[in-house]
Amino acid sequence: METFEKYLAVRSLIQQTEDRALVYGVTISEYLTLKAIRDFGGDGISRVDLARKVGISVLELTKALQPLEKLCFVETLEATANPRERKIALTAGGQGIFGDIEHEFLRRMNLLTFEIGQLAKAIA
Repeated sequence: METFEKYLAVRSLIQQTEDRALVYGVTISEYLTLKAIRDFGGDGISRVDLARKVGISVLELTKALQPLEKLCFVETLEATANPRERKIALTAGGQGIFGDIEHEFLRRMNLLTFEIGQLAKAIA
């Protein structure tokens, strides 16, 4: 197997893992966003800080938050008049199910680690 084919095999495995939803229809990217919000604390996190923490632009973050808001997992806190300073926080429901989502994420990462090991043996 050539180096390029090896790269494509690893990339395909990772993409397949990312494309499968976790529990409650949450993607891995959405889980990482929820985790960043949860890790920041109950007072919420600004969109700018959250975007920086998850490594995307504020515009991308706004789009990424829409499904989480529809699922009632996150909410925008209306603490200030300036829209740029409004913070994002987990809802009570989001806090309640976060443990289930995190458990499934960790299970998936353990499985991915195993699958990468198997793939590494096969392409060596």
